[in-house]
Amino acid sequence: MNKTSCPIPKTILLRKISEYSFALVDLGLYLDTHPKDQNAIKNYMQLSDTYKQYVNEYADNYGPLCSHQVNCENYYSWVAEPWPWEGEC
Repeated sequence: MNKTSCPIPKTILLRKISEYSFALVDLGLYLDTHPKDQNAIKNYMQLSDTYKQYVNEYADNYGPLCSHQVNCENYYSWVAEPWPWEGEC
């Protein structure tokens, strides 16, 4: 995922973020009861890295997705754009 290629369409990127978020929660629940499962820990870290890349790509191309991604330079984009859940993506 680099900024030199065409960005992933917004709807596809949001779906990927949602899918990876679900997988992280699900695997996190598994790790709550199996904290020493090294394979699960490795998978969790890989999923987490990919999730972060998708979230960063979304923020870079379409604006901040979460309030913690907002700074003084992009504050206006946070309040001016439709929210992702408003169906305007």
